[in-house]
Amino acid sequence: MCRENGTGVAADPAEAARLYRQAAEQGYAPAQCNLGVCYLNGIGVEEDEAQAVEWLERSAAQDFPRAQSILADCLQNGAGVPADPVRAVALYRAAAEQGYLPAVCDLGLCYESGTGVEADPAQAFALYQKAAQAGYPPAICSLGLCYELGDGVEQDKVQAAQLLQRAAEQDYPPAQCELGLCYEIGEGVEENPELVDAILAEYAASIAYVNQYPEAAAALIAQYGITPNAAIAQAAIPQCNLTFLTGREMREVLESYYTVLFQAAPDSIGGGLPYDSFYYGAD
Repeated sequence: MCRENGTGVAADPAEAARLYRQAAEQGYAPAQCNLGVCYLNGIGVEEDEAQAVEWLERSAAQDFPRAQSILADCLQNGAGVPADPVRAVALYRAAAEQGYLPAVCDLGLCYESGTGVEADPAQAFALYQKAAQAGYPPAICSLGLCYELGDGVEQDKVQAAQLLQRAAEQDYPPAQCELGLCYEIGEGVEENPELVDAILAEYAASIAYVNQYPEAAAALIAQYGITPNAAIAQAAIPQCNLTFLTGREMREVLESYYTVLFQAAPDSIGGGLPYDSFYYGAD
């Protein structure tokens, strides 16, 4: 991993992949997993999802939890292998039982959404709580959303905001976004316009960064589990038309959009157009 990440030596992804392969071919499970990740994300080798799955399968067969979890991601998304949500749940569970926090959190998401397993909000909450207690930011954020929505637990907006704050302080983008919304509408926190403006400035900077540096942004998107790999994210970014609008310009664009939705299907936006207060800073 030193060659892959440039830790103590110059980064050399191709050499990293070569060394992973050398160890992987000797049956070393962590190296098999790392080589699979290289193929999944095109790190030092040409991207090849089928090869990625092959190496992840070998590693997972040795009960290596990271491989089990990443292979489950592939099965959820049909990346390099036919989608199989039920087997994905089994792999998440196997990795979670070894204490692998991303798998604990992802298993919770399966129970929350009913993907590959019968929906069980209380079980989802318990899994998020377990990973959150170990300090895993995605789980802390998901736990906060459970409290916000009352999923698997009694609704508690204040507790939700506190958990989102914890995850946001660890630079977890989804939590920062949700926390910004809490401050914008004063939900679970005292209204704080200065903080909202600061968060909006961060949004603007984030969008500018993604548009200017799509390759680096794609790596971060994959790192946080938003897409299965960086290549998918990088291909999607130019198609997303990411923009940042505020004030009157934002209101004009959104009002036009919501009007079209309202005329076509009123229920799609709650049966009515937003109130003036919906448009922050548009006065």
